[in-house]
Amino acid sequence: MSALFNIKTVQSYCERHQSTQIQMYTFAKLLSEHQRDKNSRYDQLATEVGVTRVTIMRWTTGESLPSKREPILKLANALRLKPRRRDELLYAAQKKT
Repeated sequence: MSALFNIKTVQSYCERHQSTQIQMYTFAKLLSEHQRDKNSRYDQLATEVGVTRVTIMRWTTGESLPSKREPILKLANALRLKPRRRDELLYAAQKKT
């Protein structure tokens, strides 16, 4: 699987924002927190991202991860995430824990 992000870009981002590291959470945890914070429903996100409601549910519960960068970027836009939060999602999608 190709990288969803460039590690040098993330490191540079962290340095610019004077942070030592991006918070280490699972993709599912981050997505479910952002979804809850924005009061977004599965079907709303699914429509905006271009996937099924079941796919969003699986990502939120940790049953699966997006395999490409594009749906993560669409999720971030749909949830109106700031760049740092978007980068956290991208980073978390790379981790297979």
